[in-house]
Amino acid sequence: MTVFTDKFIQGLKPAAERYEERDSGCPGLCVRIGVRGDKQWSVVVSQDGKRRRIRLGVYPDVSLAMARRKAADAKAAPSLHVAGLRVRDLFEMYAIEKRASRRSWRDVEAVWNKWAEPIVGSVRIEDVTMAHGAELIAHVSKHSTPNRARKVIRYLSPMFSFAAGRGLILGNPWAGLHVPEGVAPRDRVLSASEWDSLTEWARPEPYPWGSFILALMLSAQRLGEVAGMRWDEIEGDVWTLPTERHKGKRSHEVPLSAALVDLIGEQPRHDAHVFSTRRGRSITPGDKLKRRIDKATNLKDWRFHDVRRTAATIMGDGGVARFVIERVLGHADSSVTAIYDRARYRDEKKAALEVLAKSLNRD
Repeated sequence: MTVFTDKFIQGLKPAAERYEERDSGCPGLCVRIGVRGDKQWSVVVSQDGKRRRIRLGVYPDVSLAMARRKAADAKAAPSLHVAGLRVRDLFEMYAIEKRASRRSWRDVEAVWNKWAEPIVGSVRIEDVTMAHGAELIAHVSKHSTPNRARKVIRYLSPMFSFAAGRGLILGNPWAGLHVPEGVAPRDRVLSASEWDSLTEWARPEPYPWGSFILALMLSAQRLGEVAGMRWDEIEGDVWTLPTERHKGKRSHEVPLSAALVDLIGEQPRHDAHVFSTRRGRSITPGDKLKRRIDKATNLKDWRFHDVRRTAATIMGDGGVARFVIERVLGHADSSVTAIYDRARYRDEKKAALEVLAKSLNRD
């Protein structure tokens, strides 16, 4: 055995078969050199009378000094360094603790399932490096946008800080990761002719899509909230979004305009959801629906969320105070009296939504 130095590690060359060197300066610390020249750190520890190997990372991402520190931590508390723990296992641990308390959890879960899990899910957590984060950014940027890639890292990087706080890794390997610059907030608002075109498309369209689009326009609520509307959430002319379905993780009351009351009343009651094509499930509006609308209308370069922004603009142009519009949209109110104001502005919100309803009935 040899006392490792940086010069010694750098000088290790690949051979016909994988081989291993041990550090006499840190008992138990090993480096394995693969046939392609990769150098993998590991340490042999004793737990419950059994010897087992814990991987510590890859050189040079994990330096000699860092490998020795990680080896010492692993030998001191081997139970914290679960052999074979993968990033997908870490995500499950993270979800158990954060799912109920983090407001943006649904977004975190969505980016994990769609983007991160296929790229880093099977990687051992001790092997995760900044290079994995860069690979994920490149993948998301290529198949979506750089701004989406930025959000993916923003949502998932705290998971590694969580792991470091549990002693599972030494630190967040994505701390300091260069991410794409943010883009200006989207401000697309549908023109009056586009709004009318969307209305004209929706009115004759069979259930559930036509009535869903009209409800989206009349309510000014989020896409998923309207799509998941349930009959037991509606009492008279008030629709109450429960805490678990509202992005702000709080109950949100939406007084219904007369037009929306009539629209909802015309829908078939064949499921717990107002808009449903499969028993027990709400509809899932997406690209297929948008393409149908694009083909039949004059709408270009738009998204479903632009409907909500347009609705807010229409209410503002109709003389509705900005404060009331914020209450209609269900944006967070951090004031001390916020909890007492939920019902107080019911009349004002209803009046605002009546202003919105008039925009769907222009002659």
